[in-house]
Amino acid sequence: GEQPRMWNLAILVSMMLMVQSSYITQKAHQTASSGPDLHYQEVHQFYTNGFLAVVDNPVGHFHVYTPDSEYTCGGHEVTSKQAKNHNCTFATNGGPFKYVPQGCIGNIVTDGTIVHAEKSNFDGFGLTQDGDFVIGAITTLDVHHLKFEQLLTGFSWLLTHGKNVVKSEGGKIAPRTAIGTDKDGRLMIFEADGDELLKEGLTLYQLAEWLKMLGGYNVINLDDGGSSTTFYDGKVVNYPTCHDIPYWCERAVVSITCIK
Repeated sequence: GEQPRMWNLAILVSMMLMVQSSYITQKAHQTASSGPDLHYQEVHQFYTNGFLAVVDNPVGHFHVYTPDSEYTCGGHEVTSKQAKNHNCTFATNGGPFKYVPQGCIGNIVTDGTIVHAEKSNFDGFGLTQDGDFVIGAITTLDVHHLKFEQLLTGFSWLLTHGKNVVKSEGGKIAPRTAIGTDKDGRLMIFEADGDELLKEGLTLYQLAEWLKMLGGYNVINLDDGGSSTTFYDGKVVNYPTCHDIPYWCERAVVSITCIK
């Protein structure tokens, strides 16, 4: 009859929604400080340089920004200029983007405002108004219902509950950028230098291994290659290679991570 068919349809829709949303939540670490309690360090491993920010008090101090002050995804701008415009102490390039037409890929929320909500096959990283990190496959429905304060889309999981989940040890070697948490809910943002032409940098497996050594727990990778840039204390501190060849230049990007 009609009723069983309707029930079957309802079950099917519920199953589809469950498959699409597949994320981990983790309570963000907080301190009594009025600032971010940012710990910055430069590290060396796998024949390259890494730049790590660990934030003890990320709530209210972690932000995602785009170049457009009108909360849209229009245009591209280098990480350092965006960081200076927003008075960031520490910043990196953010999520992937497209050139034609110009714009973001996936979901972006800035200071509670939905900048962009778009279905994608990539994983995201966000912080809700309740102080929870949400990491993984985040749907457009989730964007509207989970009360995100900050959110950006990256690429894929590197570490889940401290385990390296990258499927292959080989693959492309490139500069890398990643974002995630440690076991206690501190925010971790990491960038490693390299050059695609010279095959310098990290595979995704090496990136995950390095982050595990540094205390990473739930981590995804962000846009990388020539986009990978680290800004700290008023200047670019890494060696960005915007054209994927070995000379210093910053690539204009659509989004950044920011600590302030």
